[in-house]
Amino acid sequence: MKTTQKEKELAAKIAELKKEHFQILEVNVEDKMALVAFPTWRTWKQAVAAVEKSSVAFAQAIFSNGFLYGDEDIATTDEDFLSLHRQFKEVIDFADADVVRNGNHYVITVEDKVFKCKPVTIEIIDLSERGNGENAPFVTNENILKRILIEGDEEVLKNKNPYYYVPLLSKVDTLFIKKMVSIKKH
Repeated sequence: MKTTQKEKELAAKIAELKKEHFQILEVNVEDKMALVAFPTWRTWKQAVAAVEKSSVAFAQAIFSNGFLYGDEDIATTDEDFLSLHRQFKEVIDFADADVVRNGNHYVITVEDKVFKCKPVTIEIIDLSERGNGENAPFVTNENILKRILIEGDEEVLKNKNPYYYVPLLSKVDTLFIKKMVSIKKH
């Protein structure tokens, strides 16, 4: 199959944009195309907060904040946008994270990024939850991470790329010694 000039130009544009953005999402709705950046941490938090209002707002936040190139009017009709918004949830994925206990601390590995953390205590969770009076997404877990992190990948901690940062935050409140628990209802 021969590559057309238009396909070559698009590949060059994607390569150029990838130098600045973590990942590029190519969005096609019938005959229109747009390039959208993988969400930044700010955009991801905005999108997740928007889900509470509407599932459509999630996609709007990602698309409007991440639009880089192409047809800005790609999803102006209800049919176009409703088809597009379902795809965003399916295409955005995150790295896998593993947790291993190592002596008196835990090691979280998110792909090749490593984070060494102290165990979580009741006091840490309590203080972290109190520091999130508005119950904003991720704030409690960020507060926990600040209190337990011993060392970790500086780039992830500085840039908060959601691809790595979301899996890291999803693990921090699970870092305690687990005991067998049984609760019976009588």
